Amino acid sequence: MGELLRSTHGRLRNHVPVTGRHGTVRHGHFLPNSPSGTRRSHPRSWRHPRRGRVHLDPEKRCADVQSPVLIVHGTKDTFVDVELSRRFAPLFGAGSELYELDGAQHGFAVHDDPTYAHPQSQAWQREVVAKVADFLSL
Repeated sequence: MGELLRSTHGRLRNHVPVTGRHGTVRHGHFLPNSPSGTRRSHPRSWRHPRRGRVHLDPEKRCADVQSPVLIVHGTKDTFVDVELSRRFAPLFGAGSELYELDGAQHGFAVHDDPTYAHPQSQAWQREVVAKVADFLSL
């Protein structure tokens, strides 16, 4: 998605929000419109302020990745449904892995623990760091 937000100099322009029918891409993250409180997945297209309608094919983007990918996702994430990671993880090539943290919220924390002070949040942080280090050492 960052590729779609690059300036003419090749730098990411994450400070420019891109708003479409389904939500907004701001700072590299998709923020869904959700007036009813229902979770939405990423849209297939949206309107870019200068380029008009932009189409995103996530399946093709995932399949084009040539290096191993580690996806770490909390099973209680209320921002991005873990089902999205479960859906896209198999599309990456060999050597890719989905690692789920049972009960973890977005950011690998306990719900309503923004400072990561809760012992469980700290344990998940250590677990993620160890998993990433292990993945990178393969």
